[in-house]
Amino acid sequence: MLRPAWGEAGARADVGVALITATVISLAVFVLQILDENRLQRDDSRRQDELSNQALRLQLGISSELKNMDLHGQDLRAINLPQKHLEAADFSQADLSDANLEGAHLENASFFGANLQRANLRDAHLEHADLRNVDGTEMLLDRAHLAVAKMNGAQLMNAELYDADFQYVNASGANLKGARVDTRWKGAVRLRYDRDTVFPNGRSYPCPPAQAPCILPDKASQSRRR
Repeated sequence: MLRPAWGEAGARADVGVALITATVISLAVFVLQILDENRLQRDDSRRQDELSNQALRLQLGISSELKNMDLHGQDLRAINLPQKHLEAADFSQADLSDANLEGAHLENASFFGANLQRANLRDAHLEHADLRNVDGTEMLLDRAHLAVAKMNGAQLMNAELYDADFQYVNASGANLKGARVDTRWKGAVRLRYDRDTVFPNGRSYPCPPAQAPCILPDKASQSRRR
């Protein structure tokens, strides 16, 4: 049986290597094309999200009546909406960090799980609002009207609460450590709390689970701050 000459065998090997190399290069080019298309799709999606967010901010800025507005999960960082009428609006899971809602009408609005870090809600009307599980670290609530609001699990560390009305607020599980309040914290009359509530002085107070939420009496407002 005739055997191929070494030159012929080498040539065949070179052809095989060339074919494999070409295949690898083709696959690499194909993968790069897919990755580039995915990047372009992500960039396009991000641009669409940015345009949608800009349109939403424009709508919120030029409209005065925004009752029952659905803003669930929206990116509203540093938005400027003072004095706006947003009664019963849904801000749940929204990012409102550094937002300005000073004097806004937010009665019955939902902020469940929202990010309110450093947000300005001075003089805001928050009666019956849902502020459960918000992150309100360093937020400004001076003179805010919070009567009967739900603040279960709210994180209000180092917040400003001067002259805020906390009457009948349910603060079970809330953390108000380091919050700045009036000398006697008169606005906390009849506030609801439980054994997990952390008061501005960093302390928690007894409250039997069977009786929770307990009610903060008028005379205790001052002692809770000390």
